[in-house]
Amino acid sequence: MKKLYLIIFALTYLVSFSQSENDAKDIIKLVVDVYKNDTINVFYKFHNQELIYDLNQTEWKKFDLSKIFEECSKKYDTITEKDLFFECINSKFPNDTATFKFEKIKVNYYGNSDLLEKTNDTRIKKIHKTSFGKNIKIKPLSFISFPLISSDKKKAIVYCTFITGSLSGNKGYYILEKINRKWKIVNYEFRGFM
Repeated sequence: MKKLYLIIFALTYLVSFSQSENDAKDIIKLVVDVYKNDTINVFYKFHNQELIYDLNQTEWKKFDLSKIFEECSKKYDTITEKDLFFECINSKFPNDTATFKFEKIKVNYYGNSDLLEKTNDTRIKKIHKTSFGKNIKIKPLSFISFPLISSDKKKAIVYCTFITGSLSGNKGYYILEKINRKWKIVNYEFRGFM
C-alpha cells in the first residue's frame, strides 16, 4: 500500500512539474511574440535582478526587524552580530510554503525565489526558439524576466525593460491570466522611465 501511495505522489509531482514548465514556456512565447510583432528585439538572456529584488523587498516588509533583533538579543547575549542576524531571521522566517501578495498575485516565495535565481542570465533560446538581440547596442531592445507564476497557477507576471536609445526607455510588467487553459496578457503596468 505504501508503494502505491509513493507512486501516486511521484506521478502527481511529475505532472505538476511538467505543467509548470509548459506554463513558463507558453508565457515566455507570448511575451516574446508581443515584442516580435512590434519589431523589437528581445535580449537573449533573462534579466531577473529587478524582479528578485522586488520579491525579496516585499517578503522582508512583513517583518519588523528591530523587534525581532530585540527579542533574539535577549536570548543570545554571547552570539556574534552576524550569527545573531541569521539566528533571528531563521527563527521568524516562514516555512517553504509561505505565500503572500506580490503585485496583485499570490505567490509562493521560496519556490519562485529559487527559480528566479537559477534562471537569471540563462539563455531564453533554451525555452523559446526565435531570434534574439545579442548585442545591447541594437535598438530598440527589450529585456524580460522569467515568469513569476502565482501559487494557484492561474496568474503570472513578467518584468520587462524597453530601451529605445542611450537615454530613453521605460520599464514595467505584464500581468497574464490563464483563461480556458490558455495564457493571455491581460494588462501592462508601467513602472517608470529609464
